[in-house]
Amino acid sequence: MAQKDGMRSRQLLPLFLIGSGILLSGCSDTDPEPTTIPRDDVPPGRVDDLRLSSWTDDALTLIWTSPGDDEFEGQAWRYDMRRYVDPIGPWNWDKATQISGEPPPSRPGRDDIFIILGLDTETEYHFALRTIDDMSNVSEISNVVFVGLDDAPDHDAPDAIDDLTALILAPERVRLKWTATGDDGGRGTASGYIIRYAGHELRDDNFRDSTFLSETPFPQPSGTPEEIDVTVPGARGEIWFAIQVWDEANNSSPVSANAMVAFPTAR
Repeated sequence: MAQKDGMRSRQLLPLFLIGSGILLSGCSDTDPEPTTIPRDDVPPGRVDDLRLSSWTDDALTLIWTSPGDDEFEGQAWRYDMRRYVDPIGPWNWDKATQISGEPPPSRPGRDDIFIILGLDTETEYHFALRTIDDMSNVSEISNVVFVGLDDAPDHDAPDAIDDLTALILAPERVRLKWTATGDDGGRGTASGYIIRYAGHELRDDNFRDSTFLSETPFPQPSGTPEEIDVTVPGARGEIWFAIQVWDEANNSSPVSANAMVAFPTAR
């Protein structure tokens, strides 16, 4: 057949699937060299920093660094997190309970966080995970995290301060002194103080309605004498002070014994 002006005959070559690769063909006057996409048989890297972040009555939070799709490169597909009463290894991985709801892997080097609900705070657990890529290659088992009863939620509030004193140093300046209580009752070291004042006695039911002092010291170990000099702008007449102690689990003590000073009243 005659060839039209400005055009030449072309042959459309098909596309074939060859084994585990793909043979690509296109429009060409000659047969091209086949292009083969190699099969991915490199598993994701092993997570080695799985750790406990927090444990409350409602949730336990685990955190780790995301590996990669091929060792520590690329982005993996999913995680398989499991828990068991004994340390987890290849010998009992299939017996361990799989936990649903794992987050998708982040890019390599970023932190991934998993919040697990419905655990018994009176039970000890071991956690481990494996990472899986889109070709179902599976990583080695991660390091194992043990969560014991000592990691369970802290419900022990600090003791109330019972020896708070106040001394006028100068107009609008007062020195407060007390003895540190503790983190759990009268033991350990608390995490913070809240100091407030008002023109009347402070109790648990009106403490939040009084004036907050932003200048507070860091708590010292139980039994340590503490003091701080504070400013009370426009102080006149009776000023009552009280302190509340907090621990790292947000447990708070009762409001302390009050300390009162009397500034001169305005004429």
